Formats: sequence, C-alpha cells, structure tokens
Amino acid sequence: MEAMPDERCALCERDVPFLTDHHVIPKSRGGKELIAICRDCHRQLHALFDNKTLERQFNNIKAIMEDDNFCKYLKWVRKRPFGVVHKAKRARARERGRRD
Repeated sequence: MEAMPDERCALCERDVPFLTDHHVIPKSRGGKELIAICRDCHRQLHALFDNKTLERQFNNIKAIMEDDNFCKYLKWVRKRPFGVVHKAKRARARERGRRD
C-alpha cells in the first residue's frame, strides 16, 4: 500500500497527511469559498471565533493571519507534530461573553 503524500496547511504551513475544507465565510451564512487547512487550525479557528465574527472580520486568510490570538496559536502549533492531540483554547473574551 502506497503512503499518501502530505499536504500543506494554508494557515500553519505544516505538512500533514490530510486537510479539511474551511468555508472562509461560514456555510450557514452563504459562504462558498473554501480553503484547505489542517484539523488543528480548523478547530482553533472555531474555538476562537463564532460564525458571525468569521463572516464579518475574518473572511480571508490575510485577516485570520493578522489576528493576535491566532498568531500566538500559529507560533505554538508550528512546533508541534501533526497527530499529537491538543485541546483548542478559546479566547478569554469569547469565554466571558459565552452563554450556555
């Protein structure tokens, strides 16, 4: 059986065995454009930002990469091998405003 070639995440730029499709504008808000990112970055994006924020503020790669919280995450995750399970961390501001 042949090994699958690694693919590069559009955000963290790590070579990973598979990528997930992230709707730049959330699908629930009519988005159709996709970017291919690793599951770690995908989890972290949705932990940090709700769909309304993704649609309004982070609707392109450049905007995502300029966010301070996501930049801290990228700096950290780039040093981690793919496949090591870690929990996505919510931003403190989002936790305070969260309603259960």
